[in-house]
Amino acid sequence: MGRHTSARQTESSGSPTYGSHKESIASFGKKYSLTELGFVLHNELATGVYSNVFSATYATVRSMGEQTIVKKRDLAVKIIDEEKAVREFSKKFFHRELEILSKVS
Repeated sequence: MGRHTSARQTESSGSPTYGSHKESIASFGKKYSLTELGFVLHNELATGVYSNVFSATYATVRSMGEQTIVKKRDLAVKIIDEEKAVREFSKKFFHRELEILSKVS
C-alpha cells in the first residue's frame, strides 16, 4: 500500500504543504520527501477528488571526475491523496493512468 502513490500532508493549519519538505512519496514501504528525490513543485495545474497535479522540475546530479553534471527536466507531478483514494482509485483508475502515461512518456 502506498507504493505507487504519494501522500498529501497538511500543516497544523490544515492547508496542504505542496512543494515543501513535508510533501512525501512512499516507495517500497519507505517514505521520501519529493525534494530528496530531486523534485521541486511549482504551480498547481489541476485539482481532482483524489489528487492534485503540479508543474514541477526534476533534477539529477552526476559527478564525472571533477565535473558535476546537473540535468533538469520540466514535467507534471500528480499527488494522490492515499486516504481518499486507496481502494477505489487503485481498482478503477490507477492501471488506466499507467497505461496513458506509457503512451505519452
